[in-house]
Amino acid sequence: MELPHKFESLIKRSMPETVLQWQPFGRTKKKVLWVEGRFLLEISRVLRDDPEHCLDWLENLSVMDVEGALVLTYFLRSTQTQSSFLLRVSLAPMKPEDSVETFSIASIWPMGRRMELEASELFGIQFIGNHRETALILSEDPKGFPQRKGYRR
Repeated sequence: MELPHKFESLIKRSMPETVLQWQPFGRTKKKVLWVEGRFLLEISRVLRDDPEHCLDWLENLSVMDVEGALVLTYFLRSTQTQSSFLLRVSLAPMKPEDSVETFSIASIWPMGRRMELEASELFGIQFIGNHRETALILSEDPKGFPQRKGYRR
């Protein structure tokens, strides 16, 4: 079930500065909400705490390297209402080998902690508030970020 139009209106009305763009997701009828990275936690709390939709489950965190920018897509779902939603943030490293920062959503959706750790290792994204204990996939001292397009061994 896709979130109704009134939810889009609620976000536009209550937090207009957070919205960069609403756009269709592929060939589906779902809409993706692009937000400014600095508002990620604020909008995430609203999505989780909204009593009508209760988006309490992070199904997946996807990261893509698109023309030098890293696009993070959060696939959200409600375990109570079956509503689903897509939230996106883009990050632009200064140089292809630079890491980038964004806020961790692990305090809102705890299941995202390991997803963020994986994205950190593979794409060089530092999630503020999610502290890496040990390497999940790569050696302790990898050279570069292997899922980025410009990666060279």
